[in-house]
Amino acid sequence: TDPDGTVKEYRVYRKMEKELQKIAATPNLHHDLPAGSDPYIYTVKAVDERGDESPISGYLSKGWINLRASYSLLFPIEKMKDIFSVGNSVTVGVFFQDLFFDNSLFGMDLGYVYWSGGPLVMDCMHQFPATVWGGYRFRIADKLSIVPTVHAGAAYMHTRYKGRGETGVELLSVTMRDGVDIMAGVGLDLYGSRADGAFFQAGVVFSMLIETPEPFMYAGLRVAGGILW
Repeated sequence: TDPDGTVKEYRVYRKMEKELQKIAATPNLHHDLPAGSDPYIYTVKAVDERGDESPISGYLSKGWINLRASYSLLFPIEKMKDIFSVGNSVTVGVFFQDLFFDNSLFGMDLGYVYWSGGPLVMDCMHQFPATVWGGYRFRIADKLSIVPTVHAGAAYMHTRYKGRGETGVELLSVTMRDGVDIMAGVGLDLYGSRADGAFFQAGVVFSMLIETPEPFMYAGLRVAGGILW
């Protein structure tokens, strides 16, 4: 109700970092947001025939569950470089936008990494990481963001060692080792979304496996894509 006039329309605003951005005006009590809209916090103001706006009606948060798959090309660093050559990683996971606060991301991933062994000791390693991660979207355009992330979890590893003769050429034996290590790391991604709900990511990642006496460290290039659900 409007004590000093008649309601002419309702204006829908999207809450940005420091201001409200008007996205629609409607005479109806119901308004549908476009499919594939990025998650934001929204509010509504009533406007009378003189153009006066009411106070905000309260805030409505709109977020989505995101399904994601990724591929990473990984390169071992320092100690790990001495025994492995390169790693190929695939992951699948889910993450949530604006779950805790504006522009926050929180997700969970399951993955598989195949590490090719170096010329001496290691034959290969199969790594199965499970991680949780969080990040923050720094928007550089309406549907484009820079996203720094941190992640932590654990990885089950199945490693094949190779034993060679005195010449170092002939393969005499292959032994196996299984284990679980804690892991953690950081990443930086360019995140873009489309009106149909699809999104893409491209960036870099750094991780370490907490081994004794010193950790295994590696870095890589990552590409990912998925759908807002």
